[in-house]
Order: sequence, then structure tokens, then C-alpha cells
Amino acid sequence: MQRNREPNITEVLQAQDLATSARIKVAMPAKVLSFDGKHTVTAQIMIKQNVNGQQVSYPPIPDVPVGFLRAGGFAVTVPVKVGDEGTLLFYDRCIDGFYASGKESEIMDFRLHDLSDASFLPGGITSQPNALGSVFTDGLSLQTDDASTYLRVTNGKILIKGDIEHQGNTIHNGLTTQNGAWSQTAGNSTSQGSITAQSGTFGGVNIETHTHGGVQSGDKNTGTPN
Repeated sequence: MQRNREPNITEVLQAQDLATSARIKVAMPAKVLSFDGKHTVTAQIMIKQNVNGQQVSYPPIPDVPVGFLRAGGFAVTVPVKVGDEGTLLFYDRCIDGFYASGKESEIMDFRLHDLSDASFLPGGITSQPNALGSVFTDGLSLQTDDASTYLRVTNGKILIKGDIEHQGNTIHNGLTTQNGAWSQTAGNSTSQGSITAQSGTFGGVNIETHTHGGVQSGDKNTGTPN
């Protein structure tokens, strides 16, 4: 009868390291189950865990802070939706004190790498079925997933596709070329230089220097400019 061999010290340490590593949570792909419209989501980890040899789903994690890009009084936000994919990052220590106060805090719980100390990064990772069809490679792109609307910054040029609604004053230095009709202006317009119609019925007519022919005194209207 063959007796079971006792593991040596190297095997014992390796098994201990493996068990320790299995308990450490660093980052996981996740999907949004709900969003509070401000700064937290309920997230579902998208990789199952091994419990006693069984593949078991992690429980949904509520009240997970969303990590928007923000600094110096500026923020970049996206409209987080149910089903959006991203990455959960798990902090080494309990973040409850800092999260509640925004200040350096004492350790409120000695848990390590815990599910409750997660933050969610939208779009930190995307599965292949939900990947973008193509990526703009000539510069920075802010765009819809289907690229039907975008703002792109390249070397020396900004490209915009989509309707623009602007509130506030505009100062433009340089030439302006308008392709298409200028539909309407609500309010007065003032020009510091000359304005000339370059085409159409009155092509070449300067608004400041043009004259009207066939003018006679009386109560009649003038003719068209020439």
C-alpha cells in the first residue's frame, strides 16, 4: 500500500501564495445594473468566482463611486447607462472614511481588497461584441459610438460633425467661409468692413457703394441695385 507523500516546504509555500493571491482583488470587468444619475452605480462583475469547485456569480455591488476624469475645476462626464461595460478597481484598504469626508481619515475597517471598496471606470474595458467599429487614428476624438457625431482635434485643425447650439459670445479671428445658406439672423448685424454679394442676381454689388439707376424724385421705389 502506497502512503501519501507529505508536501515539502516549497510546495506548502506555493500553495499558501496561491491561496493568498486568490483572495486579493485588484481589477475586474463589470457591467452597470443601475446608475443614480450623479456618481454611483450598482455593478455586476462579469467573471464568475470559484467556490468549492463551483462557478458562482459575484453578488451585485451597490453604491460604487464612478471615476470620471476630473481635475482643476473641470470634468469630463459621460451619460452612464444600464448595460455599459467598464472596470472595477478595488482599493487596498477601506475607503469609507475618505469617501464620506474627503479628508485624510483613520482606518474604519481593517478589511483588505474588499468588494465594498471598489470604484467603477466607464469604458475601462470593452468586450469584443461591444467594441467600436473603427477608431479615429489621426488625433483626439469625442464621438458617438457610431461616429455619426463627433468633435475631433488633429494637428492644426478641429473637425466637427453634427448640429451646434452655442450660448454666449463668439470672437473669430481669421477668414470665414460659409458653404450653404445662412438661414436667418435674429437681431441687428454690424460690419466694420465692406460687404459684397459675390454671386446670384446681385453678384458683385457692394452694400456700401452701390447705386440705383432710374431714380426720379417722388413717392416711387428705387430700382434694383446695379
